[in-house]
Amino acid sequence: MRDLPDESHADKRHKRRSTGFCQLWIAFAFGCISTYTIFASLGTQPKLPGFKYRMRPTPEHVAIYTEEELQSFSRNRLSGRYWQIADEKTESRVFNGSPSYKSEFKGPPSPQVDATWSQYWKVWSFWATPEEIGKTKEDLAAEFVVEMPKSNDEGTKHMVMNEAVHQLHCLYNLYRATNFDYYEEEARFARLHPQVWHSRVDHCLDILRQKLECDWDPSLIAFKWTNETDPVPDFNVQHECRSRDSLLDLISSREIREYPSKPVEVI
Repeated sequence: MRDLPDESHADKRHKRRSTGFCQLWIAFAFGCISTYTIFASLGTQPKLPGFKYRMRPTPEHVAIYTEEELQSFSRNRLSGRYWQIADEKTESRVFNGSPSYKSEFKGPPSPQVDATWSQYWKVWSFWATPEEIGKTKEDLAAEFVVEMPKSNDEGTKHMVMNEAVHQLHCLYNLYRATNFDYYEEEARFARLHPQVWHSRVDHCLDILRQKLECDWDPSLIAFKWTNETDPVPDFNVQHECRSRDSLLDLISSREIREYPSKPVEVI
């Protein structure tokens, strides 16, 4: 029969086992915390690289480009052109410029306000021909413009979106940026990625500035006398607006519901 170890030796073995067991649990707990932190961080990281809008984008989604892509876009000038449709019409409309006007697009944020804004991007992307984009097939291929898969005898189609939708989405982003208390995901993203968030907001501001400067509305705003000492401008002004019904009908008929697969030969 083997002699039992003396008490002092047994105590030492027990202490070593206890210490090893505790160290194992500490390492396991640390690993769990680290893994959670990494995945939580990845969930809020910008989606790189490239233009990663969903087909029906959630309001908080952000489009991010790599520096190389931005330089490529600048070189190739990947822009479309004004899309003239055959039956384009205009209509007279009076803007309600009163600060107290209760528009369904403004005021305290709510699910109803979000739903009102989201009507503008019911169709996020659609197809257009090279002739409509205003470039040759060769130029479009060289610039990696997305080409849709062909079926039967269809002609070449490329993936596009309407600039007005982009501009309205930018305006909605600015609305969200002024309501951090309600849009917690927006506030969280701005806190974790301030440079990316400010870059997006600055992009939206400058896109809208360029659009307003491009249009340079010639409408006249009359000043009126009120109970104020100085004349006050009346912002309820009549405008000549482009009718969008025909354009939206055409866009809806060309909606792209699923992104094509990226070819292996492109960047």
